[in-house]
Amino acid sequence: MAKIFPLELPKTHQYTPASISNMYGAAWVAAKYCRLKRAPLILNRHWQHGWVQQNRQLNPELVTADYLTNKKYLILVARKDEEEYLLGQGYLAKAIGLPFVYTLDQRYERIQSSLLVMPCHTSRFVPINFNEDYKIFTNYVLEQKKNFQFICVCMHQEDIDLGYGRIWEDIGCKVIRGAAVDDANSLIRMHALMSQFETILSDVVGSHLVYGAASGAKISLVQPIGREYDNSKDPFFEDEKSALRKQLDDIAAMEMDPTRSPYPFLFDKPEKAKQHINWGLDEIGFSNRVGPEELRHLLGWNFPEILLNKLEYQSNALKVKTKAFLKRKLPPSF
Repeated sequence: MAKIFPLELPKTHQYTPASISNMYGAAWVAAKYCRLKRAPLILNRHWQHGWVQQNRQLNPELVTADYLTNKKYLILVARKDEEEYLLGQGYLAKAIGLPFVYTLDQRYERIQSSLLVMPCHTSRFVPINFNEDYKIFTNYVLEQKKNFQFICVCMHQEDIDLGYGRIWEDIGCKVIRGAAVDDANSLIRMHALMSQFETILSDVVGSHLVYGAASGAKISLVQPIGREYDNSKDPFFEDEKSALRKQLDDIAAMEMDPTRSPYPFLFDKPEKAKQHINWGLDEIGFSNRVGPEELRHLLGWNFPEILLNKLEYQSNALKVKTKAFLKRKLPPSF
């Protein structure tokens, strides 16, 4: 029987994010770093919340993973190459690192011979279709019991809600809840997990790889098999951005091919995986991390900025609601 080790993890703190910039507890991480007792909302500016590879700079909204409606608003990104790209597109931008970089001061004891499996992650808009070949990956994970004493599977809350956790529970794996968009402690929780497990195994390129690498975990990447994403109902790629979907699919396929990937160093077997700390820190913009006072200023958290941001945010929200109401009530010929 596999050994069970205690994990030091924060409790969940559910809340309602006001925008993408407020997801995963980014404001709570920043507030703690800025030594504030409470976390104001991040309003009228955008803080990139996840890793965006340089080869995805095909459209400003791909870099921010959000709809950009006002070029006057400041966009906070991880790296200088992203800052330069957005400035070239006519946006205001500054590289300060991802919210995750502001969690890295906390230290944890790493569990030797431990493996954290982080399978493909999706959302309710992009379900995953699994077939019988996916057993090749699940069986591969079971084979790791000969190399690791403690193995857990970490899944995003939306994947658990969609029932994907049962795939792993049915074969006897312990499933751990990872991040959730409405958990204020998500980023702190992920850093805690990745700092306590020795190795991370995954079948997809994503933010978890650079977060794990920056947290000191060894990274092992395997080619995906037996599953594919259903992108047909993803609202982000409707209308004029629909052509970008094919480009991103081609990029993702290239990244997961060891012979073509920009990250060939990640395709080691779990028992031979290596640390890539500097790579992880570079990708999430750790060198661009700003001090508490500057972060407060950039997030608009100094008085009276907080009040002015709230008034502008509420005014814009009212305009959107009014337009939607008039669209429903007025005749089509108006």
